[in-house]
Amino acid sequence: MEEPLPPPLPLPQAAPPPAPPDTAAPAASVDGEPAAEAAPEWNIPPNAPACMERHLERARYRADGALLLGASGLNGRCWTGSLWVFAEPRRAPSEGFCTAGVQTEAGVADLCWLADRGILVASDSGDESGTVALVDTKNPDSALSAAVHTRGITGFAFSAHSSPLLASISEDCSVAVLDSDLSEVFRNRSHRDFVKGLSWSPSDDALLTTVGWDHQVLHHTVPLPAAEASGINCVKE
Repeated sequence: MEEPLPPPLPLPQAAPPPAPPDTAAPAASVDGEPAAEAAPEWNIPPNAPACMERHLERARYRADGALLLGASGLNGRCWTGSLWVFAEPRRAPSEGFCTAGVQTEAGVADLCWLADRGILVASDSGDESGTVALVDTKNPDSALSAAVHTRGITGFAFSAHSSPLLASISEDCSVAVLDSDLSEVFRNRSHRDFVKGLSWSPSDDALLTTVGWDHQVLHHTVPLPAAEASGINCVKE
């Protein structure tokens, strides 16, 4: 009589698949050092230009530490520019980390902060014209601009009046003073070469001094709306 066959052996069970890694868990350290944090994502403001021009022209800090950059570059046949604000200056000039960006109609010759969000820009279109513009970073479409010079602007300065006047100088050898509406209140063309420096007197509200490549120091008496002018107009030293 034949003996019965032994029962079949049970098949081995497959091991369960490993659990997916916890994406929320922090990265493992390497050689005892904590892993570097992930780089912050770009967050380009919707109204900012797509990219920054090649030539960086000016840099100005605001009182809270924000950095303002002015850039210019050749776009086709046009010399264009843009303004960029970085709350974290060490991330400049990466466009993706700016907090505000504004395209300008021409290249940037100079710039400065006005209060906490306004920007004063002197533009250079590359065709030897000089424009001054007041830009609100919260509403850049409402920029106020005026064509002040026939050649590039070389500098500007605000007076210390309660309603400050804006003086600008240019390679067109002229000095211009504008009111808060960018309307001209004073113009002088006594320089015979590029005007390169200017300063308002701290002791005489009406006195503006300019210097140029013609080796002249000119003292201008600017008419003030609510004060008597003092000094002598265009005294050469």
